[in-house]
Amino acid sequence: MTNPAAVTAMFIAFCHMASISMVVPSLWVYIKSLGHASGYVGWAFAAPIIGGYICGGLLTPSVVTRPTGNDTRKEDHLIVSPVAPNRVKVVMGCFLLLGISGHLIYAFDHHYYAILVGRFLVGCACGTMVLCQQIVEGQTVPGDDVVLRSRMVLLGMIQAMGTVFGLVLASTFYELPDLSDEDDDQHKIIGIVGAGLYGICLLLTLFALSSEDFEREKTEVDVPYRNSCIGSRLGMLPQAVVYDHGQAKAAAIPDVFTTTVLLVLYFFVNNMIAGVEVLHGLFSVDTYAWTTRSIGIAWTALVMTALLTISIMVALAANVPCNRRMFGAVVLLFVTYGLMLQRRTPKGEYCAFLVLFSISFHIIELAATETYMDKIGTAETAAQTAIKKMTVMSWLTKMGAFTRVLGAVVAGYIYQYYSSDGRDHRRQYALYAPPFGICMVLMGMCVIFYKRFQLKAQEANIAGAEKEAMLQPQQISCMDDP
Repeated sequence: MTNPAAVTAMFIAFCHMASISMVVPSLWVYIKSLGHASGYVGWAFAAPIIGGYICGGLLTPSVVTRPTGNDTRKEDHLIVSPVAPNRVKVVMGCFLLLGISGHLIYAFDHHYYAILVGRFLVGCACGTMVLCQQIVEGQTVPGDDVVLRSRMVLLGMIQAMGTVFGLVLASTFYELPDLSDEDDDQHKIIGIVGAGLYGICLLLTLFALSSEDFEREKTEVDVPYRNSCIGSRLGMLPQAVVYDHGQAKAAAIPDVFTTTVLLVLYFFVNNMIAGVEVLHGLFSVDTYAWTTRSIGIAWTALVMTALLTISIMVALAANVPCNRRMFGAVVLLFVTYGLMLQRRTPKGEYCAFLVLFSISFHIIELAATETYMDKIGTAETAAQTAIKKMTVMSWLTKMGAFTRVLGAVVAGYIYQYYSSDGRDHRRQYALYAPPFGICMVLMGMCVIFYKRFQLKAQEANIAGAEKEAMLQPQQISCMDDP
């Protein structure tokens, strides 16, 4: 933490997550003030994810091979970044300028298309997350994977704290009517502050980073896949925790069938969380007449519950098998959606729904990541195994980004359709009955694939420990029991 480059990278990650999240609590109130229906909200949520996916994908590292020394039969596998060290400042500065432009458009252009363009440009600034991760990697001694993985957890935790900071900031602005625009719920002050945060990051990039702080080639990177998508409000924290805690140990035999099943499960649960994120503002404003402050407080509680859940799961991971945690979370998710299947949900039950959903989703996300990484299989060298992990983790990341875009857009239009006269009495069931049915399907999947969801690496460790115990000298007592 004494290295200026590492501190700068952490601060940029913090500011980016804050600038993404501070718009969320007041988004529906702002769109509603423009006279638009709820179907427009889904596209506003999807725009930054699309921008992050495009720009983050441009920075995806490539894998090259080259002979080792004079022996042409042996090869080194290198992970090569598309950005040269002498161009890091330029690329980072361009992404930050896109973020500044996006926030200024959001602040001063009072039209719906400005919301989409502004959010898309802020999402494009997610390319800075890929570079920040590579900068933090470059500060670690080669081969010291323990320190490297721990620093990835720190980076993910700072991203999560940035999300919390942005939500708290948005809730605080509601209490400052002199600084906010009462007609459209402080979109101007939010845009100005977001642009200011990116402006500070731009200055730090110019004066605190150098080309020596960035390594373009690495032979082995045993860390989570590059954080190129902003679908998760916690950044790369869940994946980094799995890597650092040691649950994700590649098994000896690849299990393609299980990875396919996990992708299907991940598709469904990410659609659910996308729907909850989009519908939270719509549902709470139309049903309970909540203000931006109340929406922001609920969002903050949602994120803090997720952080607490991850901490508890790390403590229980060694004692509770992965398949049991996943099945228990799916059952809890089933019960959670059952709370909402009524004509009108009391406010207390809705808050309980948000908390229980956050707990269930993040247990499933951690368990799915553990199982997914465990089924990949090992390669001949540690470098090839790390590359293989990065490749397949990119599939999981892309699946999450795609489903969050799809789920957000679909949820907005479903809410709009069932909010019209004559259909509003069925809106509650239309929103929560389909996920309730999907949870039944997920429970069936967990039962059918119960053994396949168990980590092979844990089984191997347990078997090895039992074998070692059998080889230990046994003490036999010849004394009779009294």
